[in-house]
Amino acid sequence: MLRNYLTIALRTLTRNRVTTVINLVGLSVGMACCVVVYVMVKHEYTYDNFHTNADRIYRVVTQTQEPSGIDYDGSVCFPMAEALRENFPTVENATQVYARSTGVIKRWNDEGEENRHQAYHLAYADAHFLETFSYPLLAGHRPSLLKTPDEVVLTRVLADRVFGNEYQDRYDELIGQTLEINQRSYRVSGILEDVPDNTNVYFHLLLPMEVFMAENPGWTSNWKSVPYASNAFLTLPEGYNSKQLETALNQIKHNYLDEDLAERRTYYLQALSDIHTEAQYNGTFFATPKPLLLALISMGLIVLVAGGINFINLSTAQAIRRAKEIGIRKTLGSRKRQLVFQFLGETALLCTFAALLAVGLADWFLVAANQYMAPLSRYVPMTFELDTTIVYFLIALGTIITVVAGYYPSRVLASYQPVQALKQSVRAVNVGFKSKFSLRKALVVVQFTIAQFLLLGTIVVATQMDFFREQDMGFAQEGIMVVNLPNRDRTPREQFRQELQNIASVEQVAFCSSTPTSRNKNFNEVYATAFGSAEKYQMEQKIIDPNYVSLFELSVVTGRNLQENDYVPDSVTHQKVLLNETAVKTLGFTNPEEAIGQLIKYNNKQATVVGVLRDFVNNTLKEEIHPTYFYYGDGLREATVKIAGTSVAPTLQTIQKMWESLYTEAFFHYEFMDDYLAILYTLEDTLYRFFRIMAGLALIIGCLGLYGLVSFLALHRQKEISIRKTLGATVQQILYRFVREFTTLVLLAFGVAAPLGYLAMRAWLNTFAYRIDLHLGYFMVTFLAAIAIAWLTVGFRSIRAAVANPVDSLRNE
Repeated sequence: MLRNYLTIALRTLTRNRVTTVINLVGLSVGMACCVVVYVMVKHEYTYDNFHTNADRIYRVVTQTQEPSGIDYDGSVCFPMAEALRENFPTVENATQVYARSTGVIKRWNDEGEENRHQAYHLAYADAHFLETFSYPLLAGHRPSLLKTPDEVVLTRVLADRVFGNEYQDRYDELIGQTLEINQRSYRVSGILEDVPDNTNVYFHLLLPMEVFMAENPGWTSNWKSVPYASNAFLTLPEGYNSKQLETALNQIKHNYLDEDLAERRTYYLQALSDIHTEAQYNGTFFATPKPLLLALISMGLIVLVAGGINFINLSTAQAIRRAKEIGIRKTLGSRKRQLVFQFLGETALLCTFAALLAVGLADWFLVAANQYMAPLSRYVPMTFELDTTIVYFLIALGTIITVVAGYYPSRVLASYQPVQALKQSVRAVNVGFKSKFSLRKALVVVQFTIAQFLLLGTIVVATQMDFFREQDMGFAQEGIMVVNLPNRDRTPREQFRQELQNIASVEQVAFCSSTPTSRNKNFNEVYATAFGSAEKYQMEQKIIDPNYVSLFELSVVTGRNLQENDYVPDSVTHQKVLLNETAVKTLGFTNPEEAIGQLIKYNNKQATVVGVLRDFVNNTLKEEIHPTYFYYGDGLREATVKIAGTSVAPTLQTIQKMWESLYTEAFFHYEFMDDYLAILYTLEDTLYRFFRIMAGLALIIGCLGLYGLVSFLALHRQKEISIRKTLGATVQQILYRFVREFTTLVLLAFGVAAPLGYLAMRAWLNTFAYRIDLHLGYFMVTFLAAIAIAWLTVGFRSIRAAVANPVDSLRNE
């Protein structure tokens, strides 16, 4: 019997080639999209799950109550891990890591030749880091790693680059080798396996935290500031409730913070598995928020639903062709259950072919997606490996499609009464759109609702992205190059400035701790003494030189800019500062003029306000402007160079040669402001790209289904069309009758898609401080595009039916 069912199923699929191809395309593309989304989501949700105690590792995060709202930060002060170890002996491990640095590695071979290498992923970690995290060790003794300030731990990829491939599989021979990193001598104490891409703490080499603390003594006991990328992780014992530790931690914070800050700051424990998907704490390097992942999952399912709708519509539409077959089978004794089983088997066979095609398509889709998403700095390339999880996923997907999409058509086919089927009296019920309400109409509406929803989303997201790119940030961006300085020494820095200014194509040079909008942020508690109050506010700190304001074309609202004689070392307790307008309001001054000459305090230092800058976007357009103060002191770690637009390439070559002659111990690395600002909107760009892809696929699948459905309608109404033409109907009139039916459905679909799209897009736009307005134009463009696509699809097939010779159809009557 099974062999008979299989033979009939294969004959049915090959006999109805157009329907089979349309269904295969829709289902295989939908399944491939689901597989791609599955691979991507699995990658995102498996960050750091390779660690032995991943389910018991937590990160300490902070929430600080500010006048503007709650400030969420995934970083903590540097003394946090030590305090956890001292106060909570039940904690198995607590470690501090700072993974935000680069390095220059030197090695001398046996002939005394020097080899230099740039390390872009350098992290400082204490001796508890490799006890907390179980990165595989290739060489060395794990319990003793990073316990002394003169050792370094490398990963395989960096060890191969520094020492050469001849040491592969002989990494034990590298233990004890000497390297110079950032002009300091270290011995290799361990070699780790390469760190996977899906980890929150990515590095190529580890240096002792003791070295970082010695070079930055101000951080050692500073509990107030929260430096970017300083993270504390801890491992809890089996069965220990993390909420207990949270409560205890927020009790002992009063031992380290002043009372005001202790009242406003709360510490929480964030599970290691949540770090990558909780965007509010920004991840350790970056986060892929859960709403984006849910959007990707929804898009994959939407494309699959579109393919399933095609299958249901086309299967029921062609039911009339099989009416006699069913009537004869029932007359010969077939039961309804047997017929349902047979038709479900045909669906399962089609899903099997679609799944096989989906495997090849998914691999191709991922390759194409990697190339398409490559410009996005945060995008980690995905690889497709047909493992057991994907096989099980496809089997489950195929089973669900078989049951959900195949059951209704099989019930319709199996329900025909033999007498009606043999007399072909089922024609009126199963062909066309004669009833006011039918499942087929509803499914077409659903399909066009999906297409219009995705199309609207694509338009809105694209417009918001254009808004980000075109919005005035309040500072100059064009032609500005940013170069990281290897050290903060003033003498080589000023020499570098002089040599840069001698280049004709260099318009201006300024030094700073960070550009107006930057990932490198530092915050301090600030308060004004003018009101006799010690109420403190979290403010961003930027260290700048006097050229900074003119280079970035910032506006001085009142007062003056910083001057060269305003420079003071960080050890000096009195400074001259600038405030932005938001800082003026935050501190309680009624206007910028009132702030001039007033004193503010931060980090036990006092400063006089000498000027107020007009607000500029110092975070991203997604968030409100931070209150910020500026002063001229140490900590100028970036050089910003404004280059004339017509001679960028030769100027870069000149600057690089100059750099290499002046900073002989460092590599030349630069970034243009335009490129950097684009990185800030990577997640939004990702969403836009996927909206565009999924909307295109949904429209293609919908058009294929619509074409197939119109083909059946045209076939079964051919005699009606021929009679109408014989009685004088024109091609335009016949075409109008076809198009009218589907136009109504598209209009109904728009009535559903428009409010859903409005609610979804409004919720998305409300996550941005600066956003576009949702106006009627977006919805009109969406509707007109959907109508145009439907008319083209329906019209193309309808015209063929309308221009056919009526004699060919009527002579058979």
